[in-house]
Amino acid sequence: MKKILIFFCLLVIALPGSFLFAEKEERVEKAEGEVVIGLIVEAFGNEWFQELITRAKEVANQKGVTLLIDSSEWDAAKETQIFDDYIQRKVDGIAVALAQEAATRANLYKAAKAGIPVITLILEIRSAPQCTVIKHDNYGGSYNEGVWAAQYFKKNRKGEPKLAVLDFPIYQSCIDRAAGFIDGFRTVYPNARVVSQQNAEGVMDKGMTITENVIQANPDVNVVFGINDPCALGAASALEAAGMKNAIVCGFDGSGDSKKAIKEGGVFKASVLVDPVDYGERIVNSLVNMATGKYEEVTFWQYVEDIVLSPENINQYD
Repeated sequence: MKKILIFFCLLVIALPGSFLFAEKEERVEKAEGEVVIGLIVEAFGNEWFQELITRAKEVANQKGVTLLIDSSEWDAAKETQIFDDYIQRKVDGIAVALAQEAATRANLYKAAKAGIPVITLILEIRSAPQCTVIKHDNYGGSYNEGVWAAQYFKKNRKGEPKLAVLDFPIYQSCIDRAAGFIDGFRTVYPNARVVSQQNAEGVMDKGMTITENVIQANPDVNVVFGINDPCALGAASALEAAGMKNAIVCGFDGSGDSKKAIKEGGVFKASVLVDPVDYGERIVNSLVNMATGKYEEVTFWQYVEDIVLSPENINQYD
């Protein structure tokens, strides 16, 4: 796999005149020997990305490289503008958490034509030029969380589970998380019914509003899964405000706020920890290695471990 990666990345930077790749132009407004890399996240307001950015900055400073950081805010047009800016600046590499797959695919081709290696985060963009994919198992992590949630419900609650899912179906990663949680839950409760599945767009206020409406329509709802921590925490707030203290809420990201909520012992019971520190380190190390020609140090697939956080183990992950 390393040989394939080296071959591909060398194509990106060294095939002038082809239909896809062009020779990199002389960089401007950069000091001699300076390495400049760009990072595009999905949302600055997301705590998980904030933690990733903090670590990426630390590693960049340690390595003496310039790190540009921008956010698409899940807007495909904005992501394209950022790519265009990075290409104009002639950065040495880009890491991107995609806004929308079609737009990101087009941006990967533009970067490749400019001779700039790109890392995609969380998801691979099929049939597109990317040098490395740093990801975690969205389906598997949520599946394990669903199993945990069902077992917890069986041990600590009476009656039948009624599930609500806060999804974000424009992203495959979020589709995988929702499907994984439901499938995992049904290993314990094969007939568990999903009474509501709605798009909360991964944000807290929509997670809260949707859950308030779900409670009105389905007052017996007792398990809520959110595809990330912000929307799940919004759901927890709605349930607790309604006095539904026996409900179970599960999120995904393992953010600081979710860890705090689990420790507090309210309805928010679990989250899947995807280590943002590990992501931040891998991003900068991989981009710098490629920028300095050390392709043999970079593998195409890089996996970050998923861990289900729960009341049983939360104190191990402060």
